[in-house]
Amino acid sequence: MTNNKNIKDFLNFLTESAEIDKKIKQPYLKIIYSDKFRKVLNSILDMKQSNISKRLLELEKSDDKFFDFSYVDINSEEPDSISYLQTNRIERFKKENKQDIEYWNSKSRVKQKIGRFIKQVLPSFNDQSIEKFVNKFKTILKENDESENFEIVDGDNIVFWYNFENYLSDRGTLGGSCMSGNECGRYFNIYKNNPEQCKLIILKNSDGNKIKGRAIVWKLSTPENKIFMDRVYTNSESDELLFTNYARKQGWLYKNEQRYGETNIVFPGEGSKSMELEVKLDNTNFDLYPYLDTMRYYYPEKSLLRSDKSNKNNLGKLYTLTDTEGHFMEFSDWDDDYDDPLVHDDYNNTDIPESEAVWCEIDNGYCHRDNAVRLPYNGTFAFPDSKNVVFSEYSKKNYAKKDCVFSDILNTWIWNKYAVDVYHDKERKQKPDICHRFELNKTIGKIDEYYYDIDLLNIVESKKVTGVKGKTKTEKTRFKAKAFLV
Repeated sequence: MTNNKNIKDFLNFLTESAEIDKKIKQPYLKIIYSDKFRKVLNSILDMKQSNISKRLLELEKSDDKFFDFSYVDINSEEPDSISYLQTNRIERFKKENKQDIEYWNSKSRVKQKIGRFIKQVLPSFNDQSIEKFVNKFKTILKENDESENFEIVDGDNIVFWYNFENYLSDRGTLGGSCMSGNECGRYFNIYKNNPEQCKLIILKNSDGNKIKGRAIVWKLSTPENKIFMDRVYTNSESDELLFTNYARKQGWLYKNEQRYGETNIVFPGEGSKSMELEVKLDNTNFDLYPYLDTMRYYYPEKSLLRSDKSNKNNLGKLYTLTDTEGHFMEFSDWDDDYDDPLVHDDYNNTDIPESEAVWCEIDNGYCHRDNAVRLPYNGTFAFPDSKNVVFSEYSKKNYAKKDCVFSDILNTWIWNKYAVDVYHDKERKQKPDICHRFELNKTIGKIDEYYYDIDLLNIVESKKVTGVKGKTKTEKTRFKAKAFLV
């Protein structure tokens, strides 16, 4: 048995030596990006929402940063991935006098998730920063694909696209809109009869016969001649960014938060600030009105819509357009406390003021904020006792069930981000169990990229290091002698 162990140790030594030798011989080159990849990085940088873009662009310009891969490009098959050529392949191409296009189109290109790529070249960024960047990266790629699906309409076309029958699905804020019914078309004269001041931007599906997002677009009289994109309604929350990016590129103003009522207004290139908005209408001959999110204060004697109540005394009577059945309320008839539209609480099956409600995306409905369950890892809400939500006894938090796996070892749900496969044999032939990676050095250990039952391992080095939250213990492990037995 001892001879077998010695032979295995020697073979392992030869393998490790070969790997080290291979790494030493691997050439290192400056990193090169494709025009498409560089364009995406610059687009994210223009949004001023990620330092990672800046650092990645700096890497390509650096004269003292070298890697064992280059020719980095977008992977068109997967929106969250890139591809590159390993440098030994590049050296071979150079010797073979390959054309430049062959570097980019080679079947030898390695595919990798963009998040893992960033960890490899910019290891100082934490998971949260990388996750934010990845979301922006995917949105920019999606934006390139979706840019031709935006359309701006006016007149009767606003009535047509507001109708729920023309929505891609009944999900999200678009599916829950109170102005999507067949009867609501009668309320929209304020929109369709003022084509110079009011239009609708829509995001169509790839077939062009349904929409998955919309927003009213106003031409303002204050600030003069500015264009303002009102609240965005979408089937998918992630598409909101497509709208705000579109508005930013057009130089339009838009809401800092996509919700009812007053929010800060974003001025592209200037940041966000609180301000009054006004629209001077050409035509005001109508009896019915839509529910308005932002420009809801109407002074009919001055043909004026405002985002807030004016302090001026010479504007005449004031209507507040927050009724879902086409009516208005004259401000003098009620006090400020009533200035809050109603939404349907789908969980309690009753109407409640919108200020007391939260949108529960995972259950596709509103719920009173006192009842709703918040999912702290992504900031969204769900109904109480939702079948789509699970509770992790390990982290003592709620998660969307679709984002978790069940651990038989811990007998609870684990967020996918922290779930790892744990093997009970060195050869990894047995089916692994799922465990939380915070169990590292407690009940599980790690060798290379694999996790193992701690009983298989010996600790050969242990030290304290200073981490973000103070002192953290790190340990080096190796297999116990019995783990090598066959």
